[in-house]
Order: sequence, then C-alpha cells, then structure tokens
Amino acid sequence: MTRVSCSCPGDDRCTSNNVPTCMYAAEPLLEVVPSDTSRHSSFAGQRLRLGGRKPAGSSCRDEIVAALAVLADRDGKQVLTVREVYVEMLAIGTSYAESIVFKTMQRMKQPAARPPYAQLERGATGGFRLLRVRS
Repeated sequence: MTRVSCSCPGDDRCTSNNVPTCMYAAEPLLEVVPSDTSRHSSFAGQRLRLGGRKPAGSSCRDEIVAALAVLADRDGKQVLTVREVYVEMLAIGTSYAESIVFKTMQRMKQPAARPPYAQLERGATGGFRLLRVRS
C-alpha cells in the first residue's frame, strides 16, 4: 500500500499504511461500507422490524371456498345462504365478520382475477350457488 501524507496541522496519525481517514488527505478518501450497515437505523425514532411479520394467511375468499366445499360435500345442497356459509366458517375458525363474508360473496359474483378462481351465482331462493371453480 502506498503511503499517503496529509496536511493536518501537527497530526502524525494520518500518515500510515492504513486507509487515510483524514479530511486533509492529499488523495481522495476511500470509504468502505461495512456489511452490517442495514442493522443500524440512520434516523431517530422507533424501528420497524420487517423480519418479524407473520406469513400471509388465507383470505376471506379462500375461507369461503373452503366452507362451500365442506357444505356441498356434507349436505349436498347447491344453493347456500350467507348465514350457512358463515356458521361453517366459524366452525373452521375464521376471524372475519359476517358482513365481510357477505360483501366478499357479493364480489365473488364477478369472475375472479386471482386464485381461487371461484365464481358464485345468485340463487332463486336468495342464496348463492357455486357456479365454477378453476385452478
């Protein structure tokens, strides 16, 4: 390594075989970024730990399709009400409110843009019928 001298007023520490750290150095300074730079925040305040997030769980749509499949297999009914689907979802252990289930089932009348590709149809008796499911 080359020896770099600086023009510090009376400071002998800057002339060494190490990377110069003096702001008066004759050559441009070389800054080495340590590999753990992301561990320390560069701002004041609370840190948000992103590594501790929970993995994504099942959506309301996923739980509705699962409940519809269980009800269709067990009871053999084609047209199911929101209340029947919601009671089955409660038995499975859902965290969604009945109003969210109803709104999601209303939206499921339109073709789905993401899996599960399930589409519902409004039944004649006021319930919903599973029109199609494609994977």
